[in-house]
Amino acid sequence: MSILGNKLKTVSRAFKDVTVLLDRARLAEREALMKAVTDARRSVPEEAEEMRMGENPEAAVEEAMKAVREFEEELHDSVLTIRVFEMPSAQWQQILAKNPLPAKGERLPEDNANGFSVLGAAIDAVEATGRVVDGDTVDEPSAAEWREFWENINRGDLIRLGTAVVSLNEGDGSRAMYGRAKKA
Repeated sequence: MSILGNKLKTVSRAFKDVTVLLDRARLAEREALMKAVTDARRSVPEEAEEMRMGENPEAAVEEAMKAVREFEEELHDSVLTIRVFEMPSAQWQQILAKNPLPAKGERLPEDNANGFSVLGAAIDAVEATGRVVDGDTVDEPSAAEWREFWENINRGDLIRLGTAVVSLNEGDGSRAMYGRAKKA
């Protein structure tokens, strides 16, 4: 095998695990817990001098995250962990080309910020490289299983998957900073 071939065997890709809830009856409860995490994160001051003596805003974030973990442990059979990966650049560019910015009335704020359909790109990226993780077991679902998954996933979890996919493949947000080249 060539030097290139040997080196390519060592390539690793970053990934994120995203938990999704399949028990639709408990969605509102989970969304409230996720909102508490978001609110706690927003309450953490950016600058240390904004904190009062003895105050620990990170404790509120940890407490909110603990509540989410406990909820997910309680519903273990209804929670699924989807592992999303950073993709090779050429493959990611193909996905972006397939998922242009939706028409004005159909866009999410994330679509405007990124210049493409975040949910469409997330679905394509997850189907291409996503895995289901259960403890030490990692499974690659079939195309039919992914179709059934998309039919049963809630919008909040789909957006969380989209956020993970974009952060892995768009990196530092340079597209949002510099904008996306558009055809005239």
